[in-house]
Amino acid sequence: MHNNVPALHRQRKLVHDSIESMQREGESMHALSSKFYTRLLQTDPTLGDIFDGSPVTLNRKFSNMIATFKNLKHLEMITPAIESLSKRHLAYGMQPAHLDSFKAALIFALEKQLRDRFTDELKQAWNNCYDDVAVVIRRAAKAHPELFRAASPKQHTHYDMNLLADIGGADVVKQVLARFYGIIFADAWLGQFFYGKSKTGLTNKQSKFMVAAFGGPNTYEGEPPALSHMHMYITEEISLLREKMLRQAISDQGLGIDIAERWLSVDRSFWHSIHKQSVDECVTKCFGQAPVVVKKPENYQPQ
Repeated sequence: MHNNVPALHRQRKLVHDSIESMQREGESMHALSSKFYTRLLQTDPTLGDIFDGSPVTLNRKFSNMIATFKNLKHLEMITPAIESLSKRHLAYGMQPAHLDSFKAALIFALEKQLRDRFTDELKQAWNNCYDDVAVVIRRAAKAHPELFRAASPKQHTHYDMNLLADIGGADVVKQVLARFYGIIFADAWLGQFFYGKSKTGLTNKQSKFMVAAFGGPNTYEGEPPALSHMHMYITEEISLLREKMLRQAISDQGLGIDIAERWLSVDRSFWHSIHKQSVDECVTKCFGQAPVVVKKPENYQPQ
């Protein structure tokens, strides 16, 4: 393909034009980012240590990646910038082996986002352009083995890979969460977050997420916590109250203190990606949406 310069230029222009089209639509890039991270962390949960920031941070990282592809017609000129970015990601813990997961998640997100517009020709163009960038990244990794060694796999802090078996299986996780949502739905303050929501639906969805976090099969298809909560004003006070309710549900299920602490440790590891210091940090998911802010009732008493 690279011997056919006109075809190469056409593919890079196709990618450039598809990005410009999505950017003109405004909301498409945020939606594409969400689809990308959801798919990426579903297929490779260990990447959660690298991509566990706030929605603003995640969207900025995604925008940087997209900007690279948009300017790919000048690949020779932007190669130093790609190499520099690659070295930073190696230091964060990314490895060349992750590039395949990135590519699969990106192509999946583009297919879902563009639908009929993601023609075979455009798909091939994105595949080839991604491969061009991957060559630069792999070359940078090979040239800096000290970074690669420093970026040895970290223990995934969000997961306790033996907890599911110690709890007693997925059914027990689901039973605990059914108790938990029963408590929180009835709460005069936190229950406001769930107006109009299905208790059963939330129980099933959260069960899949936690089963994967506890070492079971990953069948969760929802968004990462940072993105699913990005429009909600959630403070540490709210999370501490929620934790108290979850602890009660675990206890009511008859599970021991050790299990409770391990469960809550996993749950707590996601807090930093959803907490906000002010409403201004909320990121709405679509045009016209307002941040979700729930007011503590006067004379409030927890359940």
